[in-house]
Amino acid sequence: EERRAAEEAAALQAEEERQAAEEASRLAAEESARRAEAARRAELERVEAEELAARRAEEAAKAAEENERRAQQERRAAEEAARIDAEAHRVKEAPKLLKNPSTSPKATLKSLVPTLTKPKTVELEAGATVWKSNQDGILVWDVELVKRSEGDKYGFSHSSGKAEYLKSIGVAENAPEVDGPQVLFIRKIGVDGLLCSWNEAHGDSVVQPGDRIDKVNGKANMDQMAQELRGDKVRLEVHRYPEEFEVSLSKKASPKLGFKFEKPSNEKSRELKITEIGREGALPDQNRQMANAGRFHYVVAMGMRIIKVNSVEGDAFQMKEELRNAEEVTIKVRRQEVYALERARVMKQAQILASLSNLSGGAPGRLSNG
Repeated sequence: EERRAAEEAAALQAEEERQAAEEASRLAAEESARRAEAARRAELERVEAEELAARRAEEAAKAAEENERRAQQERRAAEEAARIDAEAHRVKEAPKLLKNPSTSPKATLKSLVPTLTKPKTVELEAGATVWKSNQDGILVWDVELVKRSEGDKYGFSHSSGKAEYLKSIGVAENAPEVDGPQVLFIRKIGVDGLLCSWNEAHGDSVVQPGDRIDKVNGKANMDQMAQELRGDKVRLEVHRYPEEFEVSLSKKASPKLGFKFEKPSNEKSRELKITEIGREGALPDQNRQMANAGRFHYVVAMGMRIIKVNSVEGDAFQMKEELRNAEEVTIKVRRQEVYALERARVMKQAQILASLSNLSGGAPGRLSNG
């Protein structure tokens, strides 16, 4: 009995020791697994941090390139507008050259072109540098125009900036509860007025259709500005809204974005044209915030084009899918005035070419006797 009791006690002790060894081995395995998981997570976090840093660096580089591209685009647009306006004015004066007795009927169109394009050194002198400032994304500069004779005119047409703004967001002009910018919207610039002459003399500060006049002789009320424009001397404070800007929207607070756009017409479509702004949704809420803060130049309006959605650009179909699927979207839009101005430039160039062609009397390269 004593031997059996001793054997049972030994067997029990051996079993306990085996179980303890198995438990220790299990705990060691779990600890090893935890350490391996922690190492894996640390490696993932390191990789994600490096990728994030790389993305931010790439975005910063792209932003710098975009800013430079935009600056170059503005310079080219200003130079081209000044050149085209000057050419249009000189073409208008071209018939006088044909009536000059010294002009031979056999003169060729080619010989006349240098006369049309020769810079005016008598009527215009190079203007002084115009200082500009950037106010919350708006380019601001002053323009001085003086009527020196009875026939002088400022040479531009304008409309209510508030009315243009309300129309662009789909609101009735007489809506009392909606505010708008108290500015004059420049619609057209003639080729024989003081503003056209200013543009020719100040190639770095050309005023163009779509620009806004915020003050006239220091007056900011639209009725007062209109009154000041009846005088013989004006100082215009010109505002140029940013051609492109970004808006961040979230579907968490509102399930819909709150705007409509044209369906892409083909696979080569690169932009989405906004056709309607709703009353409710993420974009209308964002627009109201901007309007309440007086930042009307950052209100997204009908006619603007979406040129980028998050990281997607250059493909209208992919941008459309990104708008539908993403919870958070940052859209980049381009103003409608950019496209209208480009169309006007193309039409003006066509008019200049047609005028030059007409001077030949229908015979290529030859002037008519009339």
